[in-house]
Amino acid sequence: IVREVLPLGSVVELDPLYFKPSEKTDSPTLLVITGRFIAPKGYMTYFPYKGVVYPVGEVKANAHVHFTAPLIKKVIQRGYKDESELAFELMMKRELMLNRGMTSLEFSPKAMTQLQTELTKD
Repeated sequence: IVREVLPLGSVVELDPLYFKPSEKTDSPTLLVITGRFIAPKGYMTYFPYKGVVYPVGEVKANAHVHFTAPLIKKVIQRGYKDESELAFELMMKRELMLNRGMTSLEFSPKAMTQLQTELTKD
């Protein structure tokens, strides 16, 4: 609950192994954060972030990448943060974590495995 949440518009570099775990690659993958606190239907977990690939953006409808904080190798540029951003962050943490008892997907190996299985079915 005390973990910092990056604001919308932040540009982050993700660990390239997230995209191709079987390949050794050093090429950075940059994403622009376009959403936070995304809860897949039917789960008691949420993704802290979703984003689009920089500089391409959203080339196909709903082509977002969902990710968790440990996948962020480096913050390239922080987005804008003011009092309303801080209030939103607090409200979402209170709703998801305290009221609904949800955790970030990274803290639930069972939910992560279940979600990966569902995604590979398609």
